[in-house]
Amino acid sequence: MQEGAVHERCGANDQERHVRAAGRHPGGAKAVPSQSIWYAAREAPSAILAIVCLLLPTTIAYAKYRAVPGYHTWSVKLGSVLMGIGVPLLLLFDLAWPFRVAALFQLVCAVDELGITYCFAECRHDIPSVFRAARLRRPS
Repeated sequence: MQEGAVHERCGANDQERHVRAAGRHPGGAKAVPSQSIWYAAREAPSAILAIVCLLLPTTIAYAKYRAVPGYHTWSVKLGSVLMGIGVPLLLLFDLAWPFRVAALFQLVCAVDELGITYCFAECRHDIPSVFRAARLRRPS
C-alpha cells in the first residue's frame, strides 16, 4: 500500500503529510525525541563559561578565607533571574540568545565577587557590590 493511500485513509491531507515529512507535528512542536544532547553540544561554551563563573569566585574566596562567603550581590541576583529566563527559553523554544546573554552576565557576576574578595582580608557577608566593598574598605 502506498504512503499516500494510508494518509488518505487516516484522514490526513497534503499539508499534514508535508508537515510530518519535514519532521514536525501539525501543532508546530518538533518531532525529535531528545534534543538535550544537541543543546549540550551546541551551547557547551556558554554553559562552561557560566559554570566556571559560578564556581571560580567561591573557590578563590574559600582558598583565601577558609570559609564560603555569602556576598548576595545585586549582580548575582540579576544573573540568576537572567538564567531563570534563559534556560527555559532554550529548552522549550530552542531560543539560545537569552541563555548566552545570561552566561556572559555570569562573567560580570564573577568579576564583582572577585573584586569583593580582593577588597577584604577577612570574610564578609551581605556586600551588595564591589563599589560598596570599596567604600567600606576606605577609612572614613
